[in-house]
Amino acid sequence: MSKRNEEKVYIGGQAVIEGVMIRNRNVYTIAVRKQDGSIEIVKNNVNSPAEKFTFLRKPFIRGNGTEKVIQVEASHVIVSNFRIERGPIYLGTDDLKNFNLNNIKISDCIIHNSKGGGIRVNNIGRDINIINNEISHCQYGIQAFESLNVNIKGNVMTDINYTGIYYSGGGDNISYNTIKRCDRGILVHCGNNIVYGNDIEDCSVGVISIGLGVGNTITKNNFKNYSWSGCWWERTVQIYLLNGLIKDKKNRWMGNYWDTWIGVGPKKILGKLNFILGIHVYSDILIMFSIPLVDFDWHPAKEPYHIPDVS
Repeated sequence: MSKRNEEKVYIGGQAVIEGVMIRNRNVYTIAVRKQDGSIEIVKNNVNSPAEKFTFLRKPFIRGNGTEKVIQVEASHVIVSNFRIERGPIYLGTDDLKNFNLNNIKISDCIIHNSKGGGIRVNNIGRDINIINNEISHCQYGIQAFESLNVNIKGNVMTDINYTGIYYSGGGDNISYNTIKRCDRGILVHCGNNIVYGNDIEDCSVGVISIGLGVGNTITKNNFKNYSWSGCWWERTVQIYLLNGLIKDKKNRWMGNYWDTWIGVGPKKILGKLNFILGIHVYSDILIMFSIPLVDFDWHPAKEPYHIPDVS
């Protein structure tokens, strides 16, 4: 004999004047005793705005604008489906490196209007997944510093004051994100990363790299709404009297879509090379200047790529 599948039904209620109200997720009923002693029953469907606007189903947290709203200091933690105003999600601590924090996932959160940024990963371990979050009107979108196997996928960053994604690590993928109207789209602080399948639109600068000698691969992204004369990328050469030369190797541009490409030949990509002169890596900068430079995508795409949903 097969076991019958039973659906759980959640019922709640409260007292009203001379009666009672009972409801579940879809229907509510009110029973009231009238002056003549009879019982009148009213039954209606529940028309919840959350059925139409899914973000209303998320638990809501409001911070003070700069302090952390959620801070993770343990391994094997999932933070998911929160709606957050005026405060960031923070992984790690301010002062200490804790490389024993591993396997952390931040997904499907909405973060808005935070001066402290959206999501920050600060010097922790490995296997960090930041997936399907929406971040807007923040100082930073996503920041990840000195962690391994950081997976930044499927996020949407809009109207970010500084950088949509700031990543300081090597050998990882930044893919399938949408970055719009940010001052800087993606800033990569180390090398040997792959920036793949992102939609970068209407940012002052598309990609910035400040590396340690190894270039990044930037491939199959969509670059939209950039001017013909605007700056699409930046690279940096750093010279310190006590440390020597720290040179950022040239990035590799392959098969990206550019809405300003004329459709014939390689795509000329306007950018600039920054020079920094200082005494020590951690000291103040003595001189900084920039020169315009040109790079090329030798095989640009003719049509924009479809950015898939990430689960």
